[in-house]
Amino acid sequence: MGITSLIQESDQPGLGDNKVLDQFTIPVGDWAEQIVRWVDTKMEDKIGFDLLAVIEWPFKILFRTFVKSGGHHPFWEITDMPWWAVCLIFFVIGSAFRNIKIGLFAAGALAVCGMLGIEYWDEVSLTLGMVIVSVFLCAMIGIPLGVLCGRVDGVWSAVRPALDAMQVVHSFVYMLPFIFFFGIGFESSTMVTMIFAIPPLIRLTNLGVRQVPEDVVEASRAYGAPEWRVLLDVQLPLARPAIMTGLNQTLLLAISMLGIAALMGAGGLGLLVFRATANLDVALGASAGLALFTVAVVLDRISQTQATDGMNLFARINRAVVARRNPEILLAQEEQAAKTGDNAASAGAFSPLIPRERQGAYLAAAGAIISLVSLFLTWGNDAGLVSGYARRDDLDMVGQSFNGISASGGSWFGLLILTFSALIILSLIVSMYRPGEVGRWLGPDGTVFFAVASLITACSYAVIQETVLVTEYSSGIGTYIAILGGIMATVGAGIWISATPYSSHTPLKAKVNYARIVIAVGCVVWTVLAGLSAWSFDQRQDTIITPE
Repeated sequence: MGITSLIQESDQPGLGDNKVLDQFTIPVGDWAEQIVRWVDTKMEDKIGFDLLAVIEWPFKILFRTFVKSGGHHPFWEITDMPWWAVCLIFFVIGSAFRNIKIGLFAAGALAVCGMLGIEYWDEVSLTLGMVIVSVFLCAMIGIPLGVLCGRVDGVWSAVRPALDAMQVVHSFVYMLPFIFFFGIGFESSTMVTMIFAIPPLIRLTNLGVRQVPEDVVEASRAYGAPEWRVLLDVQLPLARPAIMTGLNQTLLLAISMLGIAALMGAGGLGLLVFRATANLDVALGASAGLALFTVAVVLDRISQTQATDGMNLFARINRAVVARRNPEILLAQEEQAAKTGDNAASAGAFSPLIPRERQGAYLAAAGAIISLVSLFLTWGNDAGLVSGYARRDDLDMVGQSFNGISASGGSWFGLLILTFSALIILSLIVSMYRPGEVGRWLGPDGTVFFAVASLITACSYAVIQETVLVTEYSSGIGTYIAILGGIMATVGAGIWISATPYSSHTPLKAKVNYARIVIAVGCVVWTVLAGLSAWSFDQRQDTIITPE
């Protein structure tokens, strides 16, 4: 028999057959499994200590100290703090790192998350703690490693392929080994989050250090500065914008990993979103999505600085410490800023309100006062219009009446009108005594927004229908007084802004921007539809399964 016949009669596939690949299989999966099992069973005996426990220790100690201790409940644990304390802390943080406007926004946004309910607030506080711990650990590792990569080419050449793999490989791939080694929970989910979120911080830190002008670095060395002074006084200050951008991106990526963290047993808002998706629960998904969006925006605004922020608290403290022996330096710097136009107050004085503006402002303030008075009048009788959808005790309250601030009366509709009316009055006071010095939100622009929002809120409450389980309900006069006040405030704000003289810094384009007009009309239509639609649905069991 020839060689040809032997090849034809053989049962082995030829090189042209795809089945031949089974004979050259590379058992990568088996090798990986052997490595994992060896690390889990024999590595401690070989090296003399538990390396896995050492790796897990910083994650565990941070979570048990600042996030969730599991029964110890220290007063600084974020999940055990009162809701107002968490809002106050973020107000201080936002005011210190950015400005007081961002601080107020952060506190108000978190308060809105608390108004969704205690279940959501518990997950919001847990999510805040998880994200802060994750970003803190990423910063502790990513910034020094990025600086080292920026100064040593060999380190960057070794780290870059690893960063490429960390960003390209899906988190499900490396999630299983962490679950096998460390179990499910906060520690393992934070490790997976770090792998996904830390590459932008390392890359941008490296880029920021490398983009420092070489002549500046050489000049500092020529004046005899040691390398640590070159790094701390030249390279890091000039690379600060890139580092802060990398930190902001790491923060956003850590927030995007909350869903994966929920799959690994970490909890938080990601768990609520995952539960809503699995059960097709629209109400839970909308509330959890709103809370998650709010948390993401708050953390993003605090971490993302802008050129218009001015000098934050820490910069002012550092400036005061540097000039403590010669305070006249601060006065000289202020005078120089005024000469160059850096100081906003030196740009020119604002003229007081003209008579036409005063008429509109007074009418808007009068409408706001009427809206405030309406809150103390009767908004509902015999039952809770809004609270009846949530509390069974408010379904039958015959003989009782409730004002606009009461939980069984105006509820958060009344609280919103209270806030908007107070801001309208504050806008008038600020514009009378300090015109143009506070900002457009406490002026005619903001007054228009607050007045329209107050009117829409009052109208929305007026068109809400009570739940079918309410036995008897009648609306009070307070709602209609609030609508009247909103109309007056809106008309007055319109007169105010139409009479306000504006001088544009840049000429307007001759071409009409129809896209903005369409978007504005769409927003108005959407707001009207939202006010005329049902905002709540009674989901209690006895509304579906009746006694009959």
